[in-house]
Amino acid sequence: MKSALLSPFQQTISAFRSAIASASWSDYAFAVLAVGAAFLIYAAFGRVFAYSLDLLCLLAVLIAALRGGLAPGLLATVIAVAAGLAVELRQNEPFVEAHVRAAMVFVLGVVGAIGGENRKRLSRTAQLAGDDIREREAHLQSILDTVPNAMIVIDEKGTIERFSRTAEETFGYDRSETIGRNVRMLMPPPYVNQHDRYLADYLRTGVRRVIGVGREVEGLRKDGSVFPMELSIGEVRMGPQRMFTGFARDLSKLRDAEARQRQLQQELAHVWRLNSLGEFASTIAHEVNQPLAALSNYLRGARSLALDATPPNPRLIDALSRAGDQALRAGEIIRRTRSFLRREGTDIRSEKLDILLREVEALTEMLAKDRNIRVVYPADPPDARVMADKVQVQQVLLNLLRNAFDALQLHEGRKEVRISVAPAPQEMLLVKVEDSGPGVSPDMLDRLFQPMSTTRAAGMGLGLSISRTIIEDHGGRLWHESSPLGGAAFCLTLRAATNEGDDKSGGADGLHH
Repeated sequence: MKSALLSPFQQTISAFRSAIASASWSDYAFAVLAVGAAFLIYAAFGRVFAYSLDLLCLLAVLIAALRGGLAPGLLATVIAVAAGLAVELRQNEPFVEAHVRAAMVFVLGVVGAIGGENRKRLSRTAQLAGDDIREREAHLQSILDTVPNAMIVIDEKGTIERFSRTAEETFGYDRSETIGRNVRMLMPPPYVNQHDRYLADYLRTGVRRVIGVGREVEGLRKDGSVFPMELSIGEVRMGPQRMFTGFARDLSKLRDAEARQRQLQQELAHVWRLNSLGEFASTIAHEVNQPLAALSNYLRGARSLALDATPPNPRLIDALSRAGDQALRAGEIIRRTRSFLRREGTDIRSEKLDILLREVEALTEMLAKDRNIRVVYPADPPDARVMADKVQVQQVLLNLLRNAFDALQLHEGRKEVRISVAPAPQEMLLVKVEDSGPGVSPDMLDRLFQPMSTTRAAGMGLGLSISRTIIEDHGGRLWHESSPLGGAAFCLTLRAATNEGDDKSGGADGLHH
């Protein structure tokens, strides 16, 4: 009971102490000056009307309370009551009346001081609330500015409320140019004509057509250029109002990269077909040249027998001579075809090894992810240049990587492929492709690089043979060894470009001997 009675009193004391602490010395000085000014005005003009001194004192108290709150208001009240009572008694005012008027001034002054304190607290609370809102606004804007995708917030009418920094970079507009304007300004036809209809239909029916669905659309930049972007729209309710947030991701660089990747893949496929034809021609030439040579020998023997016959048959001798010539001509045609196909499209020039490897990484990234294979490229490859036909060497690396992926596809253990670069003797660079797979079976080691040798049901057995031919045409070597990772390691060497003056377009004539 006693604590319950003391609690309001303690609260009052605490509030009073807080009011005293919140007022500054200038607030108290202002209170004294306000009361002093009231008495100076009274002294200057005298008693203009009844209760003029009381009203001046109350006015001074209210001004002091409005500025400083409770404590300065009470100080001004005490000074005004004491000084006013003294002045009125000195002017021979009735004793009782003077004290009653002083009591009224005191009561009204206390009420005014309390009102001033309440106003001060409300003002402080409003200021704190405003500061909190500004801090939240700044915090929210900082979040918007760090969102990697362009973020745009609109209201139910399509008016832009927020515009992130990434959106500024994506669309080319400054934030001040977009706030308060319709989001249609960021859309090219036909989207600009569809947006308001979609929004109105959703607000009327509640049926979602684009909200909550990621889709690829086109955006319109400030300079008038149109670009592809991925757009996702979300909805949030703020009281009775609906807000819509759009996240837009610029796909321009991705589309350019995809176009470049398709072009590179087409170039690689073209070169690979040519090399396949050349290798196939080499295989056919090797296999066919022997029977052609035997045929030529048999024809020469038959011609000698025809010459020794009695009597000689000129027509038979001429036919055998022509047949022998055609056999030799067939061998020459095969040799020239093989030479032509192997020399087609070779363009040796100085290439940056880092760029060459990164383009190969881009081409195999999705294939490695699909097969859950970790591919490790050099974190900081040497800033070296090699003499290479970039497309052909990239095709070799792609073939080696695909072989490694195939070896790891059914492997139960760790699936990792590692590419490394190191200096090699005689101004060469060594590029190694190794995997953690089962390795090459012993029965395949001796014929690993021979044409038509393969362990895959769908394979032709030309890949490693063509790859070795390409590397040897570049003046390097391609060989196999065991990998510390547990699987196979294929090593190839390329000639380093010693300076920028190296041959930029060493054609096929300088490659084949």
